[in-house]
Amino acid sequence: MRRLESHLFNEQYRNSYENRKTEKLDAGGKFSEPYYGACIKIDPGVSGINIDQDEYANHSWAVVVLKMFGSSSPLRKQAELAFDDLFGKPAASRE
Repeated sequence: MRRLESHLFNEQYRNSYENRKTEKLDAGGKFSEPYYGACIKIDPGVSGINIDQDEYANHSWAVVVLKMFGSSSPLRKQAELAFDDLFGKPAASRE
């Protein structure tokens, strides 16, 4: 869910990540949550989008989640390729 948030609600993700990190460290805990910095790039040089902002809010968005517990990286890659073949590559795909 955090990775998805980083892609589609990037500003919110960055702020909440820093808040979670600060709270955990200030409480004396360890913080090991990964930071998802590789985000959708629709505008050159701008990492991440915020689909709740005006320029994106009038579009329809769909998220497909396939939980593939115990799967291997090659199997997940094949599932992604099959999705792309059927529906086309997602907007701003880096491939």
